[in-house]
Amino acid sequence: MQNSGDELDVSSKIAIQDYWQKTLQVKIPLETTGPILKATSEQKFLTLFKQGESLAVSGPQHAIDQLNSCESKTKISQLFSKSSLDDIFSNVPHTVLGPAYLGYSDAHGTPVENTGRFLLAEDNSLMNALREAVGEVDWEAGGVDMESPCVLGVCERGKLLAVGSFDIWGDKIAHHCVLTHPRVRGKGYGTKIVSWLQHEAKKRDLVSQYRTLLKNEASINVARKLFFLEFATTMAVQFQTRD
Repeated sequence: MQNSGDELDVSSKIAIQDYWQKTLQVKIPLETTGPILKATSEQKFLTLFKQGESLAVSGPQHAIDQLNSCESKTKISQLFSKSSLDDIFSNVPHTVLGPAYLGYSDAHGTPVENTGRFLLAEDNSLMNALREAVGEVDWEAGGVDMESPCVLGVCERGKLLAVGSFDIWGDKIAHHCVLTHPRVRGKGYGTKIVSWLQHEAKKRDLVSQYRTLLKNEASINVARKLFFLEFATTMAVQFQTRD
């Protein structure tokens, strides 16, 4: 049974805050009401990180310069939207991702239902079949990677119906990724996989991170069922390099 908690442990909060402070190079949690614009040499894409009415925007210098020249930079509601970002960066090839829910959990306990197994390199054929079933768009968005330190799957009758993995961000964060076969979506497979990932993360003294598009209500419901606590809402702008 999964255990709930009203808030994260202090050590978990510190790990999450430290990660985002280093990534965005701004103080977390955000405390100002106006947008904070921060140029960083490490990031190749623009990250928009929103907590309540506060917003931090961090990314390459050229993107920050373009935002600084934009009148809407002082209005969070205008800046934190796909249409506004598309307008601002209309002169450069780009892709806007989000808005997305970002939540964390350090809840512990046994998985909702442990009916799967760890996947190995010899399971690549099963992964390829699932990839074909979900399509390239969903596959890329899902982010599941056989090279991740933890890859779990649920197989029935020789078919992979759900798969999950986590990558380690920073020192303490396990970023969860999950995909389910289209014909079994809505039947609890995603919840089972994420619950199992939480369990494995906890065993390794990691904090579980879950991110999904706000429009994906089914995925957000998985986070709620498993007691993830919302930490921020994010968007990103990826810039395509010209050949």
